[in-house]
Amino acid sequence: MRTARGLAFRGDPRSVVRDDTAPYYGAVIEERTLVPVEGAHLSTTTLEEWLPLNPAPTAQRAAAR
Repeated sequence: MRTARGLAFRGDPRSVVRDDTAPYYGAVIEERTLVPVEGAHLSTTTLEEWLPLNPAPTAQRAAAR
């Protein structure tokens, strides 16, 4: 799970619980709902490459949102 790997990378002790029936921003997600369409630009960047370049927001930045 990408989310669990991201939390672990940042030293966040929370666990990730999968719920296949949970809505995504209110929408019910089916197996192929979030799959890119033909012609979409797909990056070759891996999660392991991306994480160090995108630090977790600080509490101050998160509160400003």
